[in-house]
Amino acid sequence: YEIVSSLMKLYSSARGLWKGKAYSDSKRNREVSKPCVVFHGTTTPETFYSSLSAESLADGFIGRLLVFPVPNEKPPRQKAAYVEPPASIVDAARWWTDAAGGGYPTAMESQFPNPRLVPTTPEAEAVFDSLVAIADSEQARPEQPGASVWARAEEKALRLALIYACSANRQSPTIDEPAARWASDLVLLLTRR
Repeated sequence: YEIVSSLMKLYSSARGLWKGKAYSDSKRNREVSKPCVVFHGTTTPETFYSSLSAESLADGFIGRLLVFPVPNEKPPRQKAAYVEPPASIVDAARWWTDAAGGGYPTAMESQFPNPRLVPTTPEAEAVFDSLVAIADSEQARPEQPGASVWARAEEKALRLALIYACSANRQSPTIDEPAARWASDLVLLLTRR
């Protein structure tokens, strides 16, 4: 329960300061400036869906997740030889490390990062406005169980569109209509499911 509660607070604290549990020994107290938590978890569909309840849908945690379904059939086992990562991926990772100050070489930079603002085009804004309209109409249906999962639809789409934009043009990213459309379509698909 405490892990879920902390993840929910961290999810919504990207613009601020998150403080961990307070201890009398000040050396044990932790603060994270502008946290951006990504958690990747895998499980079986039976385990995941059996753990859901009306409360887990209503408390907002499930609404913060992107749940990707997988086929029920077990794929055949594959043995793959080690292959060096492509130079383009290594170069991109190196670029992002350098853009972040060479991996945050000083304590101050690592504790207080200076995020970059990525602009959004008016066309992308229109796509997000359409998504919000759909999410609002879904939330307004009280007879639908789990209507609260729509509360974070726009926020999830914005985050995905940011990843898309930074992947498409890392030096000068812009959230444009294709980024917004891809992100909104993915969020709609997963949330409806």
